[in-house]
Amino acid sequence: MSHKVGRAIAWDNQTTLIEFDAGCDSCQGCASSKSKQITVTGKYKQDVQLNLSSFDQSYALFNSLMLPILMAIVMAFIADWLHSGDWYGIILVFSGFTLGMALCQRLSPDALIIEESSGAQRS
Repeated sequence: MSHKVGRAIAWDNQTTLIEFDAGCDSCQGCASSKSKQITVTGKYKQDVQLNLSSFDQSYALFNSLMLPILMAIVMAFIADWLHSGDWYGIILVFSGFTLGMALCQRLSPDALIIEESSGAQRS
């Protein structure tokens, strides 16, 4: 399970705006100085810890990387099955990769497990 620490910067009765560093823990490059904001359900008034389960990480990996590659491979097999020329095969492979990217689904912010720094789940 991965986690990041964020800061609750604004809230109302039902949602909270959380700001956290956009770079991963191992990133020391340009992304570590940038911040990202998300709106989550619940009311938090202090630092929070954002967790993402291993299943949701695998789901995001499949949708962002494996699905386009898998579609490119499937289209390569289809091009071979159709005995198409090299250029048609290349076009089909790139079309499959693009189709795989179009079929990707975004991971919902509801998949995040949010805990306040004090350990309380939600207030």
